[in-house]
Amino acid sequence: MTGYGARISLNKNKGKFFSNSAIGILNPSFDVDDLGFQSRSDVINMHIGGGYSWSDPGEVFRYAETGGAVFQNYDYGGNVTWRVHMNTAISSFLITTALTGTLLTIRKHSIITEHGVDC
Repeated sequence: MTGYGARISLNKNKGKFFSNSAIGILNPSFDVDDLGFQSRSDVINMHIGGGYSWSDPGEVFRYAETGGAVFQNYDYGGNVTWRVHMNTAISSFLITTALTGTLLTIRKHSIITEHGVDC
């Protein structure tokens, strides 16, 4: 096994406001073929997100939450390989705890590479 990988994160989960951020790396020579499955290497991944939750029941909702995040990956050459903006909304209605809804919007940016545009 060669190379290295690491990930560090910072989260806030207590209270009405929440946040999550992390950065992770897998260098190009990281290889775990002797140990198991590996989906990728040569990546520097980072994200930051946050939101607000309404945990006190109101007239319509038992619980509601909204949030957003941005993600971005680089390779070790400094090229952006993936970029996403994400928005979420989650709610649980008073009429039943089984009825929940989630709105998830993800927009992937076009990344210009030496081979053209990757959408």
